[in-house]
Amino acid sequence: MTVSKDQQQSSDQQQWELFSPQTSATPEEQQSLLKALQRMTHDPSLELLDVKLGNPSCWSFSGTIAGYRRIHSLFQSQQLARLLDLPVQQIAKVRHNRLQNTTVAPEKRFYQYVSEYAQLHPPEVVLHHLRQILVNTQIEQLGEINETIAALVLDRAAAEQFPTVLLKSFYHIVDVWQLNPQSRHLIPQLATLFEQLPTVGFRQARVIRRLRELVALFKESDAFGMLQRLGQLYQKPEADPEQPLITLLPRYASLYPYLVLPAQSEYELSRTIRYCQERRQQHYGMRLTRFLMYQARLAQVAKARQLSHGAGRVLRRESNPTLLGDRELGLALRYFWQSTQGQNTQSHLAQRLRHDIPHLSSYQEFKDKLYQYLAEPNATDPAVVFQKTLQAQLQQTLPHYETRRPTDSLSLRTATKLLNFLVVESAQQRQHYVLIETLANLGATFTVGLLWKLLLLCPPLVTELDKRLALLFDNYAQFPQGEVSWLIQLLETYHLASSIYAGQTDLSPLMTMARNKKPPARSPED
Repeated sequence: MTVSKDQQQSSDQQQWELFSPQTSATPEEQQSLLKALQRMTHDPSLELLDVKLGNPSCWSFSGTIAGYRRIHSLFQSQQLARLLDLPVQQIAKVRHNRLQNTTVAPEKRFYQYVSEYAQLHPPEVVLHHLRQILVNTQIEQLGEINETIAALVLDRAAAEQFPTVLLKSFYHIVDVWQLNPQSRHLIPQLATLFEQLPTVGFRQARVIRRLRELVALFKESDAFGMLQRLGQLYQKPEADPEQPLITLLPRYASLYPYLVLPAQSEYELSRTIRYCQERRQQHYGMRLTRFLMYQARLAQVAKARQLSHGAGRVLRRESNPTLLGDRELGLALRYFWQSTQGQNTQSHLAQRLRHDIPHLSSYQEFKDKLYQYLAEPNATDPAVVFQKTLQAQLQQTLPHYETRRPTDSLSLRTATKLLNFLVVESAQQRQHYVLIETLANLGATFTVGLLWKLLLLCPPLVTELDKRLALLFDNYAQFPQGEVSWLIQLLETYHLASSIYAGQTDLSPLMTMARNKKPPARSPED
């Protein structure tokens, strides 16, 4: 099959749009812009198809695919506005509408529409468009998407499904915006769209009336709470005793999937959160490593007795990346770091017990071994009291299995029951007085160290612990930070331990500091 010259040229063409906040342009200025773009794209055939002046203004072009890629690359590198001497908000392809396929479920068509609209238009335009649809319910002039919205809101299961559909559609927008630092800060405004909703009346058309009812229902649903928390992720965390705990959510990346994602989310939605989660965890690990390197260099300078001569001022200061005090952070770092040193590291001890499980004679013997593994050898008096309580709890766990040989499955069940006892069991059983008492009497470092012993023994428990911590966070989300300092200390210490046990934090500066603290050897002349 041969391809005609016209068909070949058509396949090489790309329509695209340039959006700018500049609201006016004379015909001479439009021609000047076209000529500048022709030079940048190396495409003298580039055409200016249409100009829509407004806020923002939209210039539509048609040219070669290679030319569009050059312009898009200049925009991404933030050079385009300077070269054109024109503020540029967005560069986007014009995509052909594919909503006509009625065999696709209405919610899928709606997701597609929202995703493509977010890719083609600046965030301010997207927010305005969403307000027109969802708040002002002006959908009559929307063409095919009007039919899709009608199918969504008139469905018999709309009351149960619409909140989740709307939440997932916002995730498609976030997936586009979070990749661009210039649009990322607008993500919280998705939730503020619903601050003032119009009343539902009887004189409106059936679809509009039902849409307003469902949007009001969405605002009262758990899905809207997730949207608010999703927006919170893209705001700067605010450590303030008077502010609610929820403002610290961006600090705790391990909790994101359980606080901002609906149950059984599709891969695309979880990918959005996973991207944000991984970026935050990497940033925290880098900040912690830089802080440790800074502290190690300070220790070296102090050892050389050069601080008084101003050598300390040469070092670039790195702030404490946690909300723990410097002394608390130092004690926690020393505790977790020491458990990773030598031959009998915490990981090796966990691996040894895991290897021994199939060879133990009974479940009772496993519980005895498990207690020995969890107990601190040189425990303080409060720790001894707690460890007796822990031992008693273990003895009461699954007593009807005492004489059976232990298995990996049985060990996981046992560790899960201990996790329920030490932290919190479920959304239905939210009692956590044991956790609060342990933190009050033994501190966050001891508590998190004990929990990580369980996680190293049974790695599948990591997600279970994250779920339980997310449950506690949600329970106290609106409490002032000053009233839940115990929970903040727990989360900060857990975040720190996770970066050491499961992250890629460089701990070598701690070795340097440990060497610097050793007293120098006496010389023979002394």
